[in-house]
Amino acid sequence: MASKASVRTLPIADEDIDAAFAYLFQEAPQAAADFLDGLEGIEKRLSAFPRSGSIVQEEPYHRLGYRYVLLMGYYVFYRIEHDNVWILRVLHEKRNYTRLL
Repeated sequence: MASKASVRTLPIADEDIDAAFAYLFQEAPQAAADFLDGLEGIEKRLSAFPRSGSIVQEEPYHRLGYRYVLLMGYYVFYRIEHDNVWILRVLHEKRNYTRLL
C-alpha cells in the first residue's frame, strides 16, 4: 500500500469500545481518556503501517489474515482488505477471543 489505508470500525467493535470506555471511566476517568487517545494513535499507526500488528496464530483467524494490537489490556483485532483496515473487535485480554471473533 503506497498511500495511507483507510481505517474503519465495525459496529460491534464500536460497541466493544463503548463498553471498555464505560468500564474504565467508572474505575479511573483518566484511564478511559488514555484508552481513547491510545485508540486514536493505533488508528493513525494502522493507516500508515497496516501490517504493523501481530498476526493471530489461532485458526481460522490466522488463515483469514486477522491481526491485533494490544492497548491497555485490550486486543484490537483487525483485518486488511485492499486499501482498508477494518477494526473487527476490541476485547479485554482475559476474554476468550477465539469464541468472540
